[in-house]
Amino acid sequence: MRVVAAQIPMAPTVTGNLARVFAAVRAAGADLVVFPECTLTGFHRGLPELLQSRDLAECDGRLRRLARETGKAVLVGRPMETEHGVLNVVQCFAPGQPVQWVAKVGLTPSETRFFSAPLPGSPASAGLLRVGSLRLGVVLCREVLDAQHPRLVGADLIVWPGYIQWTGDGAYLDAAKDHCRSLRVPMLQCNWATSLNAPDTVGMGGSVALDANGGLVAQAAMDCADTLQISVNLGHRASTD
Repeated sequence: MRVVAAQIPMAPTVTGNLARVFAAVRAAGADLVVFPECTLTGFHRGLPELLQSRDLAECDGRLRRLARETGKAVLVGRPMETEHGVLNVVQCFAPGQPVQWVAKVGLTPSETRFFSAPLPGSPASAGLLRVGSLRLGVVLCREVLDAQHPRLVGADLIVWPGYIQWTGDGAYLDAAKDHCRSLRVPMLQCNWATSLNAPDTVGMGGSVALDANGGLVAQAAMDCADTLQISVNLGHRASTD
């Protein structure tokens, strides 16, 4: 299966981000297109104001149609309001399948001012997403630093949507490699290309693909829009196309 990480620049509105999702999906020569954390709203200080927007409410229907019309699966992030609070979730829209989602468990202190963690043991906190016969484990941004991820067990591919500034200390990449080695599973990251909270930030982008031995297969460009494509099979091998 061909999988693309679409490293897009962040827009301040749902409309702006959704337009970039549609363009990237239609341009991708892939079966599955993966986007960064909180794809639909962007990850910025204005995010809470977008939670009740009509544009966000209409995204599910539009993304279902996009998957059906293109024949491609689409993995996007968004805030989702539930009876237990606002969750930071990843949704999977795959042709002919129900919409699937999992929520971020390992929130940062600043994220807990707006987001809630899913209830322990709930479907939102554990489990694999499926695209056909491909089983996807999801780790969201800084969750890669957590030692245990039960929801990654049994995955054929780990996807890692994020909003990370690469600072040079190597902690994120080292932790990702450890997960690949311990589970014998490849990983594809998709990072935001830019930041809105600090537009002059450098060290964004740089999405990575790792093989099942934790080796760096490929890396996208830094601080700009880019795509990173790999091929995945059920033998847990990844390669660049």
